[in-house]
Amino acid sequence: ARMESADKQLEGRKPTNTDELEKFRAEMGVVLRHSLGLQLPTHGELIIAQPADRAFAPTRRTNFEAHHLLFGRVGVGDQIPAIFFRPKAEVEKRPVPLIVHPEGKANLIDAETGAPVPLITALVDAGHNVLIIDVFLTGEYGDAQRDESDRFFTTYNRTDTALRVQDILTALACFTGREDVSEVNLIGIGQAGLWCLLAAGFADVNRVVIDANGFDSDNDEAYLQSLPIPIIRRAGDFRTAGTLVAPRPLLFANSGHDTIFPM
Repeated sequence: ARMESADKQLEGRKPTNTDELEKFRAEMGVVLRHSLGLQLPTHGELIIAQPADRAFAPTRRTNFEAHHLLFGRVGVGDQIPAIFFRPKAEVEKRPVPLIVHPEGKANLIDAETGAPVPLITALVDAGHNVLIIDVFLTGEYGDAQRDESDRFFTTYNRTDTALRVQDILTALACFTGREDVSEVNLIGIGQAGLWCLLAAGFADVNRVVIDANGFDSDNDEAYLQSLPIPIIRRAGDFRTAGTLVAPRPLLFANSGHDTIFPM
């Protein structure tokens, strides 16, 4: 009954023009942001640094350089490991796509040769800078496991998923508005596609490509298993998240269900 009531309210708020979209953003966007516990970073809070244990010259290939970086926020203590690929040809501005893999950035690098996967190579060859990161508890970003099964865990803690959405938002903010960046885009692979979709509506991105990973957004059990975030369904789940991206281009792949974005 509660979900039926929430669905009815969301349907009544569905925007059909620009003014209604801004009203939707001010109302449902705030609800979704609070359900995730997101903090919207500002440039004064952001830190971009080269890790001390990797203070060596960048990896150089024929057509690009790869730099190891750490992203974080002042006074927060988060440290998001990243690799930044930059074509060697000098230009005034370049697009920066952020690519997120659910198991970390190492899965976007060939283990034997150290070469990036074809997706990154194609983007670099097309003149893009490319950023890949490890979000919370993936790759180099910690290996501890948190027990989220306690009944009151989310009373005092944000879930792993919510913290991963925050990391994506922080990494995007590090490149937003820079004079050498023409636009920031977002690509989410596998399970990370859902994390990216939740972040995209709160970031200044131009284009968003989401792997829906076959997720059934109309199934409560799917949320409990893959996206355990309190009141996310009450906040409109992916219907709200996808609407917040509008009017920017949003591409879904591998939905597997008709219900991933039923707006």
